[in-house]
Amino acid sequence: MSQSQSQLVTVFNASSRQGLAQVGQLLRAGHRPRAVTRQPALFVADEFKGVETVVADTGDPASLDRALAGADGVFFQPPLLDLPDRLRAATRNVGAAAKRAGIRRFIHNSTMWSPDPADYPCGQATYDLMRELEMILEGLDLPLVIFRPTLFMDNWLTSYALPVLLAEHLYRYPHKPALRFCPISLDDVARFMIAALDRDDLPGARLRIAGPEVLSPEAIRAALSDAMGVEIRYEYISPADFGADTFDRFIHRTGADRAGYIAAFADFYSFNNDSVLRPFLFDVTPVLAQIPLQLETFRDWAKRQDWRAVATPGSISG
Repeated sequence: MSQSQSQLVTVFNASSRQGLAQVGQLLRAGHRPRAVTRQPALFVADEFKGVETVVADTGDPASLDRALAGADGVFFQPPLLDLPDRLRAATRNVGAAAKRAGIRRFIHNSTMWSPDPADYPCGQATYDLMRELEMILEGLDLPLVIFRPTLFMDNWLTSYALPVLLAEHLYRYPHKPALRFCPISLDDVARFMIAALDRDDLPGARLRIAGPEVLSPEAIRAALSDAMGVEIRYEYISPADFGADTFDRFIHRTGADRAGYIAAFADFYSFNNDSVLRPFLFDVTPVLAQIPLQLETFRDWAKRQDWRAVATPGSISG
């Protein structure tokens, strides 16, 4: 199938920020996205004209079969605020349904770094779980391509960051001042996934992806100041204090245990700041030689955002 041909792609978790970006980029590339969502109203806007929506339960094989009927490809990412056992079951069930449907390409977005086999287990529970989900799909012998992003530029638009940015002109985050990272936009993540649809040389690949530049908290602060037209201050907050703050503002609505969430968040972000494996830092140049794309810089991404937009919960990955 040539890249010019339109493909039907089933996008799971389509109402998430990542899923919405994937649906939008599929439309721009001339493909036909089928959005698996319980919020079809999100897709009535003109920008999503022509998008098919379908409701599916990852615990109901018949509904998954309907969601995948006739599809050429699958875009899948785990809903990260779910319980580990539910994530394992959802991944296994979606993968099995894709196998039954004879999907040409299964694109798995791990939503974050995960350890290579030589580093697994890495000792950080969230990252080890992401690798476990990858292994579930690998065990199903699917035409599988795995993408592992660093952290998302779009996280600065979420409830983790935006309310404080708007109210206090403050970038408050558990990014240590010395941390270096390579954020990528969700649109560029989606474009990598789309590029893999027609690449018969990629199944079996586990590809780390990142933005085109190495940044620091100070570089982010400066770019946000320029984009928002106001001086933004930067303040480091410990992972435990940040976890407590986010729990009290919106995570409590999930029914999660407060102490458990704070401990898990602190462990996750301490690893991101201090581990020699550097989950947020990656030179994407070799991947771009394999999948040629023009990636967006953080400054360009920030300038095209509507900084008055309502914040939504963000990804744990950044």
